Amino acid sequence: MLACCLIAPAEVVPAALERLGALGEAFYDLRHRTLWQVIAKMAAHTPPRWPELLSLKAQLDREGLLDEAGGLAYIASLEDMSPSGSNLAYFLEDVEDCHLRRRLLAATAQTSARVREALTEGAEVLLNEHTAAVLALAGENKGKLATIEESLEKVLTRLEDIKHGRKQMLGPGTGFNYLDNILCGLKPEEYIVIAGRPGGGKTMLGVQIAEHWALSHKIPVGVFSLEMSQDALLERMVFSLGRAQMQKYRNGFFVNADMPGVLAAVETLRGAAKRGLLNIDDRPSPTIEQLSLRMRQWHRERGCRLFVVDYIQLIRGHAGRRYTETNRAGELAEISMEFLRLKKELKVPIILLAQMNRNIENADNRARQPVLSDLKDCGQIEQDADVVMFLYDVPMQKAIDKPDEPLSQKMLTFLDAPSLEDVPAAWRSRTDGPDGPWSDHLKRQNILVAKQRNGPSGVSAALVRVNQWMRYIDAFTASRGPAPERRPEAQIADEDDNWGREQP
Repeated sequence: MLACCLIAPAEVVPAALERLGALGEAFYDLRHRTLWQVIAKMAAHTPPRWPELLSLKAQLDREGLLDEAGGLAYIASLEDMSPSGSNLAYFLEDVEDCHLRRRLLAATAQTSARVREALTEGAEVLLNEHTAAVLALAGENKGKLATIEESLEKVLTRLEDIKHGRKQMLGPGTGFNYLDNILCGLKPEEYIVIAGRPGGGKTMLGVQIAEHWALSHKIPVGVFSLEMSQDALLERMVFSLGRAQMQKYRNGFFVNADMPGVLAAVETLRGAAKRGLLNIDDRPSPTIEQLSLRMRQWHRERGCRLFVVDYIQLIRGHAGRRYTETNRAGELAEISMEFLRLKKELKVPIILLAQMNRNIENADNRARQPVLSDLKDCGQIEQDADVVMFLYDVPMQKAIDKPDEPLSQKMLTFLDAPSLEDVPAAWRSRTDGPDGPWSDHLKRQNILVAKQRNGPSGVSAALVRVNQWMRYIDAFTASRGPAPERRPEAQIADEDDNWGREQP
């Protein structure tokens, strides 16, 4: 590889620097590492001083490194090891392969030493450390960085799609129209927090988003249920997907009319599991190492492109470290920073469910929307997250008590929304009936986007929670105007295909 740099330095050195960096850690021979560091320093000069034999010798002499680099005779002999600079790709792969082998040997040797010496630590801790080290080596991104031109071309392509009337999200959607319009879909390398009070529906919402990706988009997802068992979670998913009343199933009064939907949901989930689209891990209280290890495994082996974790306050910090009650914020900060690294390493969206502080339920706070400081235990989460959302109840008591008043009527317009047509009419009744009023079956909630790094914040999406189905539905309470007029395809085709590009 160094021979290629000496034969055609202007063409070879920049490409090699992009792959190996300036420190030359991939070289095992200290002579080669010294040579590479000097070559990198010469290339960084303005203008670059390309390392031909004489100029390289002069630079080594100035720095007193000629003998450390093997001497002039050895450096001159390197040029005979390659006929031309065109062999760079082959030699680079060889250097990187040998470097990876040495690092793998070092990780194995370190694990061997730890197994013999760390007698106070459990075998599971040592196994997790070793597996994480090996997977970190396997998961390193060796691809080249995208150029500015390539990134700008993506923006231009999206603009052209919009011009031609093709609406595109920046990532697969959540399944909720209002929320997707705010977020523009769930994008790669996003750390997303959905917070709520216990029993507030955050698990239901997170699992429903995962279900939408797996069943509608056919994208593998991983769900980490730290609170509920896999059996309980799948039971809930079956009745939610089948639009059936789970409570009657639990108390032994299951309605036969719900049977076809439930059986169809079982087959749908079974098919998704067989195809690797739905993956659930229900081990309680994992350490952050165990959780990140499983994420890396599922990302590599099963192709998971979305992870949902329920919920962050149940994750333990790094194994072997002592945390106290007063240092809980520090422990959660370390966990949050690990997820920040994971979303960039795996290049996938990660949804973390989280608890809100109890003080949101105080009488003085019930009338206000949640704020970022309502996240429980740790301020690092709100700092690291790309998106922070709060799921909270909409005060509807006045509409329940006085449904005939004008304001109440306006608040109850969601009961007639097209999105609720599948909900039984008796459950949407404004008055008491055999099944009771609507409030016994439905709950109006909002999901507030309190923080969005690359989009609008402080806006809410309106949702309806169907208690019997344990499922959320969009609440289309706003009036919707006519659809925008679409131009004829022939008119679009006649326009300049290079719209937005620089003209000659």
